[in-house]
Amino acid sequence: MQESNSQGKSAMIPVWWWAYSGFYNPNQSTLTKDQVAFTGMPSYKGETVTYAISMPFSISKHSKNQEASWEFLKWLSNPELDRRNAIEREVAGEPIVNNVVTHKQSLVDPEVNAANDNIQQAAALSLANSDIMPQIPEWPEIGDLLSNAIQKASTGGNVEELMAEAGQRAERILRRAGY
Repeated sequence: MQESNSQGKSAMIPVWWWAYSGFYNPNQSTLTKDQVAFTGMPSYKGETVTYAISMPFSISKHSKNQEASWEFLKWLSNPELDRRNAIEREVAGEPIVNNVVTHKQSLVDPEVNAANDNIQQAAALSLANSDIMPQIPEWPEIGDLLSNAIQKASTGGNVEELMAEAGQRAERILRRAGY
């Protein structure tokens, strides 16, 4: 799907903002920067409400290299490296195109935004009203039943009935888990 968009064969594609640089990278796309724009989605009644994913990193208590793992995590999450990663356009003499940042401060950093056509600012606005998926062990089961109900509704099923049934099933899952 992303390839179709990068080749100018589709009008739009729902992706995270960090896909931006790939859409105009001449090694991957036929599009120019002028042909690519982003907006927050989904919107309901004029308000953009997104969700963000939380991808935590951890070190296993069984790791034989906990100190090295900790050093790697500090490097990985370094705010200054995050910022530089989105500004620099060459590494070891090789050109790069990258706009990925993971820190909120990088999303609103003027230099980061200047280097990336303000895409991080668009992301910051989109994420301003975001929430993450519930962080409970039962979420994968509940998420699956909700996505199945939404899929059935999108193909003509009775929305009210499908959502009510999904809600009842989710309540049973949560009761079974002791909530």
